[in-house]
Order: sequence, then C-alpha cells, then structure tokens
Amino acid sequence: MAFYDFENIFDSDEWQKKQTWVKRILSQGLPDIVGFQEVFSPDSLEKLVAEQGLPHFATCEAPSGEDDYILNKPVNAIASKFPISHCEAVDATAETIANMQLPADFKFSRAVLRCRVELPIIGSCLVYVMHLKSKRASFPKTDEPEQAVDLNDPYIDIQYHIQQALTRQTQGSWTSTKQRGSEAAIVYSDIVKHRGDYETSNMPVMVLGDFNDEIGSSALHHLVNNHTLWMIEGTRTENLPHHGKDIMDHLTMHDSHDLLNGNPEVLLSYSDEDTPREVPPPKQPTHFFANKGNVLDYILLSNDFNACYQHSIGEITHYMTFDAHLQNPIFEIDSHASDHAMVMIGIELRI
Repeated sequence: MAFYDFENIFDSDEWQKKQTWVKRILSQGLPDIVGFQEVFSPDSLEKLVAEQGLPHFATCEAPSGEDDYILNKPVNAIASKFPISHCEAVDATAETIANMQLPADFKFSRAVLRCRVELPIIGSCLVYVMHLKSKRASFPKTDEPEQAVDLNDPYIDIQYHIQQALTRQTQGSWTSTKQRGSEAAIVYSDIVKHRGDYETSNMPVMVLGDFNDEIGSSALHHLVNNHTLWMIEGTRTENLPHHGKDIMDHLTMHDSHDLLNGNPEVLLSYSDEDTPREVPPPKQPTHFFANKGNVLDYILLSNDFNACYQHSIGEITHYMTFDAHLQNPIFEIDSHASDHAMVMIGIELRI
C-alpha cells in the first residue's frame, strides 16, 4: 500500500524503522494520552501503542484513496492509558453552516475526533484530535491532465502564464485559508455547545492537533481569543453580572503554553510599569519549511487547567517539544521520523 503517491511504499526494513522511531518517542515521553495525525495504518498503530502502555485506541474513519492501493486521505486517531468511553467525528450543524455561509455539503478536510476519556480523579474529559487544512493552495478538481509549458519558448505568451499562475496561487491559497478557518470555528462552536450542555458541561476539554497555522493567525485566533467579544445583546462584557462573567470564563480556551507558570525554566519579563511577571520560555518550532521554523502543533486546554481560574482543577507543570529529529537529526535513528516536532505537557491536579 502506498501513501500519497506510488513512490511512497515502505519495504519491510523501512516499515520497521518507522515503527521503531514511533516507539522511541513514546518511550521517551511516556504520555497518558496521544493524538495522532496522518494515520495510514490504524490497525498497526493500535497494536504498536498497546505495546507501549496505551491500550485504548480510537478513530472514526478508515484511510481512503484511489485505485485501492494509493492512500491519500489519512485519518486522525487517539491512544490513551485510560478508557475511551465514546468517540465520534465533529459535524457542523445546519445552523452553524447557515451562520457561516458555508456550502450545505461542507466537510472537514480530515474528520476531527471528539472523544470522552475517563481519567482518574477528574472523571470524563472531552479530548479533540484534529488536523486542520494545510496552507497548500486548493484548486477545483479537473479531469484535464496538467500541461507542461516551456516558458523559454519565444512563441509562448509568458505574460499570460505568469498572470494565470499568480491568480491561481492567490485564489487557491485563500480557499485553503477559508477551509482551515471554518474548521477551527466549527470546532470551537462544538466546544462551546458541549461546555453548555448539561451532560457534558463539567467535563474539562483538551484539543490536540496539527493546526497548520500559527494560533494567532486571523484564521485561528478565535480558538483562544474570545476576549475580543466586547458586547452581548447591548451589554458590554465587562458589565456582565458576576454569573455572566463566570460563564465567559467557563467557555474560555487557552494555548497550554500560555498557562505554564511556576516552571523552573520560566523567564522573567517586565511590563510597561516595570512590574516583574513570570512568562513561559519561547516556543520552539514544530515544523520547518524553506528553512523557516513555525509553531503548527498545539495542545489547547479549557480554563479548568488555568491555575488562576477560581474553579481550576489542575495546572501545567511543564511543556516539552520533542524536536531533536528536526534540529539535529541522526540518520540511523531519524531516517523515517515525522516532519513535525511533538508537543507534550504535564498537568498536576489540584483536587
């Protein structure tokens, strides 16, 4: 079975190297919950993680592709030390689709998982695993084969081809941005819904994923930036009654890195008033493209894990980026490594 194209077929030695690398990362981090993206062989992965102390595994769809032997649609998956009592794909409601003016047949580029993981002491926790649309320009599918053009041919209208290329790239890039932003907005809407539903309102939330963009980008910032909402039904948010502010806090999500406090590696910075405050060390890139590092992989948390929140049940004790295979790869070990760094956090309970 090939992934993405016919050239990408592992022989038995390459497959063993890939599995060994994944096992090595898991044995280094010893995680309790793991979100996986780009899964082409869920059955093999389920067996591998079980051997690493993660006996509970779920996904909600099977990889698919073309010609029955080239898979180009991998899936998300979750593995856990603790039971997964429920797992399903996030769907956009008809109301959400209408409000966002999306086509009626809108679909995620990759199905987002929403799972209930039964954690000790905490109880049920909602864990989302997602892989948002990439920045790669999207173009309408066509049956016409691509035509190679020699732009050095003096009889070719080079201006026409350059104009066409620039136009297509701009339109295709914006199409991908719209898809990625829509996916993020739908996921946040789903979180808000479940944080408001009686059955799931007290369940903490974690979001694990490859977001394919910076969290502060215009497409994604609403995932963690609900303080931009300044008025509700004519009332400014700072003038909400106390229980209204509690509801706002309950629905707030954070980048886990921003919740890192009291860590021995925390740096000291100063505000405009020269008041010292602790801030987390800067993030390390999780992906490199054209020699430029970007943070594309995140763990988002509900306010339940914010040490400053009055109803906090835990706090972040450490934030780690497993990036040795990107920063200083060793061919014998990393020849079949991921092209992303892995992000891991530690949580200490306060209940």
